[in-house]
Amino acid sequence: MLEHIFKYIGNDKFNVRLTCHAFNDVVDEMLTEDELFKIAHSERLRESGFNAKLINELIKQSEQDKNFVLKNCKSLHKAGFDMGKIFTLAQKEPKTQSFVLNNFKVLHEMGADMEYIYYLASKDPSTQTFMVENGNTLLKMGFSLFHAQTLSQKSTEVHNFIFNNFDSLHEAGLDLVNIEHLAGRSVAEQNFVLKHVKFLHDAGVSVNLIFYLSSQEETVQNFIVKNVHYLHGEGFDTEFIFTFARLGERERAFLLAERSKEFGRDFSKLNLNL
Repeated sequence: MLEHIFKYIGNDKFNVRLTCHAFNDVVDEMLTEDELFKIAHSERLRESGFNAKLINELIKQSEQDKNFVLKNCKSLHKAGFDMGKIFTLAQKEPKTQSFVLNNFKVLHEMGADMEYIYYLASKDPSTQTFMVENGNTLLKMGFSLFHAQTLSQKSTEVHNFIFNNFDSLHEAGLDLVNIEHLAGRSVAEQNFVLKHVKFLHDAGVSVNLIFYLSSQEETVQNFIVKNVHYLHGEGFDTEFIFTFARLGERERAFLLAERSKEFGRDFSKLNLNL
């Protein structure tokens, strides 16, 4: 080695710069590429959780994968990636890598595992943005990640309806499926349900019948809203009340007469709010 250094620097024995160049040249010739890689990067890799075995494994990877790991290992290790996950991510296409690097923290905090994160990375940008921005809110509502993701394909109007009205509708007895279904109905139907759902539900009217009533003419809606509690108190069931609401005056009188015979009570004097 000394012979090479003296040959390199010639008679200028005290030229430090030339001596350093000569020394580096000797090192490059004596050490393998793998050894040079370890010298250059071992400290950083060990700080990111790599041991000797993993460093040797990294050396076997492609230059592109090695460069990705070297560039991102510290931040990924801090984010909770183990070495296997880092190696896996290094082998993904750049588009997927970019999505994971930018959104892992948010998605991980909402409970998404790597399988789902890679799945979402394969989706269109609008779906990705919707889930990153709204996933946590929807999970708190009770949606699963995949159910929440289906909402990304719905209109902005549907999204806004759910976000704005979920709490009140849920308190009134509607579940996720009901609320999502209502979000896709007409504004008039939505407004009727929002206004009357708690009152009608408390009166024993099922959610399906409330939805059905929301699509009926206003006279039928008004009759039921005004009389459902009273008629229930008089012993009439919901099916009868809905049928009764759609009848004309003569048909109602006939039906009440038939009910009077059946139950031995005079229903002709019902105090209906018409």
